[in-house]
Amino acid sequence: MSSLTGKILNLIKPSATDSVLQTIADLASNFQAIDDGHSAHLRTETNTQLKVEVVSSSGSETPEQGRIIFDMSQGKFFGGNGSGWV
Repeated sequence: MSSLTGKILNLIKPSATDSVLQTIADLASNFQAIDDGHSAHLRTETNTQLKVEVVSSSGSETPEQGRIIFDMSQGKFFGGNGSGWV
C-alpha cells in the first residue's frame, strides 16, 4: 500500500506490493505535484531588479534557506537550503 510523504508536496511513495500500473500513475501524479509546487515559487514580477548578495567566498557564509549569493572566488551563484549551498 502506497503512502504519502507529507510536507509541502505530499508525494506518493509506492510500496513493494503496489502494481506497476498503479506506480506509473502515481509517478505521473508526483511529477504534476512537483511542477505545480515549482510554479508557485516562480518570480512573475518583472519590473523590479533582482539584487543578489556578493561575497568573497561562500565558505565563510551561512547557507540560510532562500539566501542567494554570488561567490567571487568561484564566479558562481549559490542558493542556501538551510544546511548547505546548492
